[in-house]
Amino acid sequence: MKHLLLSFLCLVFAATTFAQKVDTLVTEQWLNGAWQNQAKIIYVYDASCRNTSLLTQTWKPETSEWINGILITYTYNGDGQITKTLTQTWDAGSSTWVNVAMVTNTYNASSQLTSAVNQSWSGTAWLNVSRVTNTYDANGFLATVTSQLWFGSNWLNVTLVTNTNNSDGTVSVAVHGTWNIITSHWDSTAKDINTYNADKTVNQETFQSWNSAASNWQDSARHTYTYSSARLVTLLTEQNVGGTWVNDSRQTYTYDASGHLQHELSSYGIPYPLTG
Repeated sequence: MKHLLLSFLCLVFAATTFAQKVDTLVTEQWLNGAWQNQAKIIYVYDASCRNTSLLTQTWKPETSEWINGILITYTYNGDGQITKTLTQTWDAGSSTWVNVAMVTNTYNASSQLTSAVNQSWSGTAWLNVSRVTNTYDANGFLATVTSQLWFGSNWLNVTLVTNTNNSDGTVSVAVHGTWNIITSHWDSTAKDINTYNADKTVNQETFQSWNSAASNWQDSARHTYTYSSARLVTLLTEQNVGGTWVNDSRQTYTYDASGHLQHELSSYGIPYPLTG
């Protein structure tokens, strides 16, 4: 009864907002001249139409029954953000769900994600595996993303992305780094430089790598985008060879009168200048 009531509430909500909530998705396969069950996903929603669980099942033709596989359960805070994602697998022997993994999210006062901690189940307790931590600048834009692994009893740094943001929130420069366990410092490895059009669509992305021998940044590749009526028309990829930009590939997109993608054409250039 509760499931039917929640489904009814979701249906009303969906009709009001022109959205659609899938309750059950069944996959079938053509076998022996007929369609036969193969797999199923069951979605459950709360009164606010938020997905609270996702259950996967497989079809057992010998007994004509659905067998539980994986159950993912979501927990939300008062702002409708996911605070916990619990993954479990079905133990047929004991007919119980067994913990496998859990992701716990935390947010700041501005409802921005500050950390996501991944844990695995040991059989008796949750053990830390990895963590991603975000910081934000004075304007509330994403400033840094740090990934860490749990080692012994401490978090060990792995990677760091540091953003320089434009006033409109777009990222102008993103510097990637890895943690040097010998010097206990971040070593820069790559840089992404972005330019934008007036409508905030990306005009060009330039990728650079850090040359430790010369102690400078060197161009490695770049993407150039062109648009028509806000639709992507071409994507040109170039490689930097000896200080010269050389065409690598180009994707060309064409659309019908309704704006739907009709064709995608890929072209490839010579990756380096020919000599001789």
